Amino acid sequence: MLQWLTRIFRCAAKWIITMYILFNQQPSIAQTPNKFNEVRHLKTETGLEFGLWGGNGEVSPAPILFILSNTIDGTIGSEYFRQCGTKLAKQYGWLCVSLDLPYHGKFQNKNLPKELDGWANAVQRGENFVLENNLRMQEILNFLIRKKYGDPKNIAVCGTSRGGYLALQFAAFEKRVKSAAVFSPVTDLFALQEFKDIKKISSLSPFFLDNQVNELSKKRIWMVIGNNDQRVGTDQAIQLARKISSKVSTEQGKDKGEIELNVMFELKGHTTPEGAKNRAFEWLLNDFRALLPDGKIYYPMLGPEPDIYEPMVESFRFQPHSKKDIILLGNSITFWGDWQQLTGLSYIKNRGIPGDNTFGVIKRLDEVIDRKPKKIFILIGINDLSANIPDSIILKNYKIIIDKINVGSPSTKIYFQTILPINDIHNKKSNIFTKHENIRKINTSLKQLAFNSKKMVVIDLYGLFADDSGYLKKEYTWDGIHLNMNGYNKWATILKNGKYLKLEK
Repeated sequence: MLQWLTRIFRCAAKWIITMYILFNQQPSIAQTPNKFNEVRHLKTETGLEFGLWGGNGEVSPAPILFILSNTIDGTIGSEYFRQCGTKLAKQYGWLCVSLDLPYHGKFQNKNLPKELDGWANAVQRGENFVLENNLRMQEILNFLIRKKYGDPKNIAVCGTSRGGYLALQFAAFEKRVKSAAVFSPVTDLFALQEFKDIKKISSLSPFFLDNQVNELSKKRIWMVIGNNDQRVGTDQAIQLARKISSKVSTEQGKDKGEIELNVMFELKGHTTPEGAKNRAFEWLLNDFRALLPDGKIYYPMLGPEPDIYEPMVESFRFQPHSKKDIILLGNSITFWGDWQQLTGLSYIKNRGIPGDNTFGVIKRLDEVIDRKPKKIFILIGINDLSANIPDSIILKNYKIIIDKINVGSPSTKIYFQTILPINDIHNKKSNIFTKHENIRKINTSLKQLAFNSKKMVVIDLYGLFADDSGYLKKEYTWDGIHLNMNGYNKWATILKNGKYLKLEK
């Protein structure tokens, strides 16, 4: 009787959740208009001009990436100087922000030298142009947050060459900046040709990045420099990175930062090395979730976690359990299966949540681990791919999941299931149906993880559900992603015939 009532309750719960999703789903960042065709010029209340590029159409606060190089249009209007900002804006709705650097653009003075010569002249006159630039950027940041253009918990800065120098200065100055990515950066002004006649004396300390090591050691810093950059100095960049790294190693607690230095071959000298922007993109994207408030995971491109997430996790906490439980952990593909009926086993527990991805699984994993289940079966990752999360980050999250289970419940056996194939049977031309190769690569890497682990088994669902062309067989799906009853019967049969569900004594 109790089992019968449980099934009725579960069916009712699924119907309620489905109706909620259909009638209450809000437009995601991916569905909102992006602006990539032009630089939008705005002004703060005091008349300070700045530029915006990309973003999510200002429909909700977006992650902010300050990009520094020269002028507003010369920086975020340039594919080269936007660096990793182009990909972050187009794929994840980040808002790229820039302003004219000191003695550039509208900050030029016709009676004084311009650009780097202007900087050198300012230093000789005792003008702290670094502080002036920091205060301008802070004013713009406050404006963006006040007007709800930007998310105060997601702020990063990047810059190229001289812009890299000011990016590091601002990262040290502004506590809300969590990350910086700098490309072929000036790390010592006095290594520049324009500063060759200026003595490096203690009174000029505001211009020395060495004096910002303490603050920079609290941030996540990513740097790249060519192996023979004589314009800004490869050795100077290495020396600064070494000092920051040394300080990071002594830091404790929440203020402990991280630094990665990439010295890459670059034939042209003072040019961003090939491949650097993609490395910086993944660095900043991986930090994206770490920049949010404690206990809140942000799903790139999907907006905040689904409204049903917390209620479902809370309901899981109150469900009865035993140490012989088998947990099926995943997203909607797992959720829609009536696993107790499919397998005939009462100790199988469904922990699928519609819309979930690897970030969400990591967040709620403690609820599963605390119960010390006998086995955990995991199928997760398709929603990450739909959100354009890089393969490397998905795999990194897989490793986090595995490590957390091994540490928190060492006797639990882990079964990772490969991501199922997909098939655009309704010709929707959706983004997810372009991910065939990503799925295959991730599944191959997942098998390699299992090869190196004694506590983990990979079940290759992909190979058993794919047709000769690598597409999800039509008889197993109703939309090309989710399974129909034939698909669930096939999946359950695979688990039963493989004796994966057998409880060892």
